Amino acid sequence: MNDAQAFGQSLSLRALWKVFGLSPRLREFLNGPAALKAAQWLLALLVLGCVLTPRIQVGILSSFYRVDVRLDDLFLFAALLAGTGWLVKPIVFREAAGGAPSCEKALLLFLAACLISVLSGLSFRTVDKPLVSFFYVLKWTEYFLVFAVTWRIAFWAPDRRFFTGVFFALGILLAAYGYWEHFFPAGPSVYPNYYRLFERPPFHGDANHVGGLLVLWMGVFTGFFLKSEKRGAAMGWLASLAFAFFPLVWTYSRKSYFALAGALIVAFLVPASRRRVLFLAAFLVVLGLALPTRLGERLADLGDAF
Repeated sequence: MNDAQAFGQSLSLRALWKVFGLSPRLREFLNGPAALKAAQWLLALLVLGCVLTPRIQVGILSSFYRVDVRLDDLFLFAALLAGTGWLVKPIVFREAAGGAPSCEKALLLFLAACLISVLSGLSFRTVDKPLVSFFYVLKWTEYFLVFAVTWRIAFWAPDRRFFTGVFFALGILLAAYGYWEHFFPAGPSVYPNYYRLFERPPFHGDANHVGGLLVLWMGVFTGFFLKSEKRGAAMGWLASLAFAFFPLVWTYSRKSYFALAGALIVAFLVPASRRRVLFLAAFLVVLGLALPTRLGERLADLGDAF
């Protein structure tokens, strides 16, 4: 960090302390490594909470809209507080990492355009649900904050390993819940002929959403399987992928099926990994069709969907 950056950092921090009137001890905490570690753990809770925690209804806007608060909203707010001292610091390696400030500017411009659109609609009375519109802008602002906080707090390589472990734990927990719901259904099937996972509380009709998340999870850790040099590690990754595969099938989300197939096709384009990709694809197809998962029946219904 050069002198100009250090001077700018000290000015921004002093201004922040003056505005909020923080005590010296609290200032030291917020600007120290303990606050950064706390913010990282809060982000980990945010990753888990955004999927695994229920929604808490706090209000109703109309017969079609209600206001929900989730624990991940609170975790994000706590992460913002804990990481205050680090959020205002200039990131020296931004240029080397590439492009995040430009992304932030684009997201801020998008939020500004959304707010202008809502205000314009209110002034011309073309928006019939103003409160709903403002809550949508608030939700998009929260998405931006997740991006900005993650960019600043989860920056170093050890942090990426930590959050990769959190993401792995999230997939395993989701899959474990899927097995529990499959063998102990929470209610009768509401979808014709199929009991779809993740449709009932604490989820809310999220079969397609969680199916997409499981596809993303399998795509990430398929890379670990393909790159594993030790046979034991490769078998462990293969077992993890198989463990997550059945709950994905039981979502009966054909979009997710095709997304997983697309991920494997992309992986096949890497020359050094083709044998393992073919093995993995054949392994999953055999699991899905040979065992009583109703995968073949679901795919056979594809014509009816059109």
